[in-house]
Amino acid sequence: LWASAGPALVSSRRGDATRPRPQSDGCVDEKTASLARLAALVALHAAPASYERGVGAALAAGATADEVVDTLTAVAPTVGLARVVSAAPRLALALGYDIDRALESHDLRH
Repeated sequence: LWASAGPALVSSRRGDATRPRPQSDGCVDEKTASLARLAALVALHAAPASYERGVGAALAAGATADEVVDTLTAVAPTVGLARVVSAAPRLALALGYDIDRALESHDLRH
């Protein structure tokens, strides 16, 4: 994919977090590519800001919150349960889920 963008573009944009994503050659739609990038973020133990950007891109590409969560389930056997458990709150925050509020309501019920 990067080869089609041209070496000049790749080398001039390397390290730039705002660089455009390479376009799919038609084999993988943007939603699938965005979910795959989320899986890579989980594997890399990315920063919360990376999850926010990745979830935003996935949702913009048509993914649902359930598909984002399913991505965690899909990568668990590969990256390990500890990595998934670590990523879950970051993805929840990126989806706009209020973790503190959920924990408070859980504490009130028990």
